[in-house]
Amino acid sequence: MPAVVLIGASAVWAPRPARVSAGGASVGEYSSAIVYNGQAQDFYYDSTNTLLGHAWYSGGWHTETLDGAGGSNGAETASVGTDNSAVIYNGQLQDFYRDTTHGTLRHAVWTGSSWFFESLDGPSVTGGNGRTGDSVGQYNSAVIYNGQLQDFYFDLSNGLMRHAVWTGSGWFFESLDGPSVSGGNGRTSNFVGGYNDAVIYHGQLQDFYYDSSTSLLRHAVWIGSTWFFESLDGTGVGGGNGRIGDSVGQFNSAVIYSGQLQDFYYDSSNDLLRHAVWTGSTWFFESLDGTGAGGGNGRTTDGVGSNDSAVIYNTQLQDFYFDGTNGSLRHATYAAGWFFETIA
Repeated sequence: MPAVVLIGASAVWAPRPARVSAGGASVGEYSSAIVYNGQAQDFYYDSTNTLLGHAWYSGGWHTETLDGAGGSNGAETASVGTDNSAVIYNGQLQDFYRDTTHGTLRHAVWTGSSWFFESLDGPSVTGGNGRTGDSVGQYNSAVIYNGQLQDFYFDLSNGLMRHAVWTGSGWFFESLDGPSVSGGNGRTSNFVGGYNDAVIYHGQLQDFYYDSSTSLLRHAVWIGSTWFFESLDGTGVGGGNGRIGDSVGQFNSAVIYSGQLQDFYYDSSNDLLRHAVWTGSTWFFESLDGTGAGGGNGRTTDGVGSNDSAVIYNTQLQDFYFDGTNGSLRHATYAAGWFFETIA
């Protein structure tokens, strides 16, 4: 799963493989956390009952089932709640998630007094404006750009990266990259669009995502009038500057640090934590942690680097990620150099 950090909305999103028992149900996967109205909030998946759950802190923790068990205001009876991505738009709390029963992209909105729900894209969803009948809604990454609500997500039927935009008066949809998507500008016919992570950098909308056909890290940029696409890292990608010929590009987590665009992601060939940096003119790449990543300072030879979640804290660049060898939580911090530790 992808991870997103929306600095302006105080949102941090990443999959949480650990589960918490609540009322006998197994809950807590596909979490998307955000601060809204001064309160910590989290959207998550109830895998026992296949429902969308919501937790918030107000003098103590409270939980509720939002969608999947039927109800009013568009709530449905279906298996829902995976692939959450929460965001604040126009002062309203929003969440994008997947309906696995119908293969649709779902959307929840808190108006300040009530929850409303809708199916945005996928089979049997009406409304035109670029909608598809494909099975969609996986790997959501929501962001606000140019005053408009945006979501990037995966089309499972055809291996496409999809993009939804709320202009303020209507929804519009498009297939951005993948098989049969026209437009050139670096697009590929490979299966792409998993592990999305969107971010705004220098006023431009950006998305990092995975090419599953050739196991590459992909990058999309909207410059204000046109989309441009490129393969950044992985087998066959030229350019040097630390690039590697491994299978890479899953579990993206992008963030802006020291005026530079950064992305953390997974090298599945060698179980490494990878790091990409755009300096403003050039891309640079490095293996930060895992077997073969030299440099000491707490590095490990374990298989690491999946389930990334990056954030800026106390002016320092931080990334949390998974150690698959020992089943532990790893932490990387940049403070005039990289330092690493096992937290739990």
